[in-house]
Amino acid sequence: MLPTNLLGSPIELGDWIAREAAHGEMETYVSHVMVRPEGRYRVYFALIDDPANLIRAELLDKFFGHALRPVLPTLVILIGGVPLIIRRDLRPVAEAAGWAREIWPDKPSDLFQHDNPPAEIKNLTDAVSRAVDRLNSELESEKRRAAQAL
Repeated sequence: MLPTNLLGSPIELGDWIAREAAHGEMETYVSHVMVRPEGRYRVYFALIDDPANLIRAELLDKFFGHALRPVLPTLVILIGGVPLIIRRDLRPVAEAAGWAREIWPDKPSDLFQHDNPPAEIKNLTDAVSRAVDRLNSELESEKRRAAQAL
């Protein structure tokens, strides 16, 4: 039943070989070594075509059993945890944006207050604070000049 050219081929190593047969069918050959107390045996399996999709079922079973099942808890943790971590890490940015929205030319701005902000946010809020202070001082000088001109 086994083609003689397969004996001594990679199938001897326990692999499976699939090749197209004469009428568009798929031939699949598998070997497996079994060790028993009475000796070592090699079992060969030959399948012509696969109308019941046995190979696909076996591949899916191996994928779910050996790949997806061990990885699934990690995926769930990552999918659930990453948005929470991103939201937590971007909280100083949202607070700095809220602080910047509250700045008006006629109202002095307080410095941005946050417990241990990231260096990038601290640099940005310090630069905005200095710019607003300069604008406020220029606005005050313009008000004084306008009052003197009247």
